[in-house]
Amino acid sequence: IDVAATRAAVKESFAALPAGTAAEDGPAVRAAAACHGCRRDYDAAQVALQLSYPAPCDKDPDFLAARLLANVLDDGLISRLPRALCDRRGLVYDLSSGLDCYADAGLYDIEMQLAPHHVPQALQVVRECLARLVRDGIAPAELQASQRRWLQQLNFRQDDPAALVQEAVGRALFAEPQHWPARQRPLVEEAHAVAALRVDDLQRVARRMFAAGPPHLCALGPLAAAGLAAPLPRAFSAAS
Repeated sequence: IDVAATRAAVKESFAALPAGTAAEDGPAVRAAAACHGCRRDYDAAQVALQLSYPAPCDKDPDFLAARLLANVLDDGLISRLPRALCDRRGLVYDLSSGLDCYADAGLYDIEMQLAPHHVPQALQVVRECLARLVRDGIAPAELQASQRRWLQQLNFRQDDPAALVQEAVGRALFAEPQHWPARQRPLVEEAHAVAALRVDDLQRVARRMFAAGPPHLCALGPLAAAGLAAPLPRAFSAAS
């Protein structure tokens, strides 16, 4: 990479733009306490579900622990959710999950597509999986395996020009270190922070995310056949 040529290209593209002022994060929009989700009933062969749980925002000290926890739950077929829903029971056609986080708020979403008659059991399996995580935490070996995969990905990013540019741009946009969100940390700092996470950190974040109450549920498809005519009861919370 020709550093001088890169700087010249950046200057040519952006020098005429006004510097502006730093944006201020307003209060995050929260769902009403009485709102447990949205439903759309229509004739279809499958039901599409999305379960959304509150998660730490980018700037939260627990953000990296939440990312590692998300990897424990769904980072390949041997992870907890795919193993419980797909491998062992064959309940779900399509499964994905992950964090959707911003500067002031975050969500952890679990998305599934499945046959209507499998919905009650799949929801119960999700609840039991999260409740076990809240109650028992994770084994040290499981934590170390997730940390090892993350650190390997960081090593790959060091050889990825696009990732290095993204890191540099992130530091330029969030110029003061105290204002860097966790996802824009320098790679070496991120590696040290990930390696320092402990079992207790992940269990604390699991309780924060999954034990507060029932998730926000969005459901599309034949709801009556799936047993989703009414909102999820509070007993669905992973705390119970």
